[in-house]
Amino acid sequence: MSGLYKLIANFLVAEEGEEFKVYLDSEGIPTIGVGRNLRDKGISEDESRLLLKNDIIECYRDLYDIFPNFDSFSSNRRVVLISMRFNLGLSGFKGFKEMIAAIQSDDWERAAVELLDSDRGRKLIERSKREAEMLRGG
Repeated sequence: MSGLYKLIANFLVAEEGEEFKVYLDSEGIPTIGVGRNLRDKGISEDESRLLLKNDIIECYRDLYDIFPNFDSFSSNRRVVLISMRFNLGLSGFKGFKEMIAAIQSDDWERAAVELLDSDRGRKLIERSKREAEMLRGG
């Protein structure tokens, strides 16, 4: 079936096109990929989790570039930083210059304070409180 699958997939890509961002098809329906109707079909849980896995891997790579010792951080601290990077995007995360500097100095208390004393900390109060506690406690 793999040969037939490849033939079908190539044919559909050639006929439908392939877009990696949401677009409106000829009927005005939000669509992605090779004609995936997001309004009526959406995506499955497995597809959602595959996208999430890829996003987490991207976050991890970005954080490892910022913190070469990222693997030495406790699981809770890595979870918080990945969550923040996921939520903010790379450029948004890099905007937390004082928090990043505190982490690079192994000053987790200061990192937690910097997290709370930010626009994000004031907007996402409860989430930021949980994250700050996880940074403090390791």
